[in-house]
Amino acid sequence: GGGRLVVVAPLTQVHLRQRQQLLCYVWFLATSGLRVGEANKLRWANIQLVNGSNGARFLCIDVPAATKTGARTSFPMGGAAQYLLKWKRQGDKPQPQDLIWSGQKRKNGPAQQPLTDANKTFQAFLKRVPYMGRSNGLLEHADGKRRTP
Repeated sequence: GGGRLVVVAPLTQVHLRQRQQLLCYVWFLATSGLRVGEANKLRWANIQLVNGSNGARFLCIDVPAATKTGARTSFPMGGAAQYLLKWKRQGDKPQPQDLIWSGQKRKNGPAQQPLTDANKTFQAFLKRVPYMGRSNGLLEHADGKRRTP
């Protein structure tokens, strides 16, 4: 008793896809060690699954030169591959030059847009997570700075 009824509109395909991408994107960042700017510039051609000497497969990422750190090769923890492959299965068959993390297609625009709305979606999510009675939930650190992916 005493509870209130909250009506929630069903998710559109666009919103569902944005949420799935955010989940994979945040976990990929957490397990890959890449910076946001590096991850946002990745194309499927920058990714390889390599067989190790013990038969295990691991991820090899060629970070593009046009990033803060410049070109480099990264060998992230095992979970990074899991989230990349999960995201790859969510969409149409991506081409090697397609961006891995891309924003919503705009009317009369190119097929892919750089990912620009993930930070806003991430911050909106954190704001809604109740934490110690803060009006902004988990959005800000104890020092008042906003969290980023």
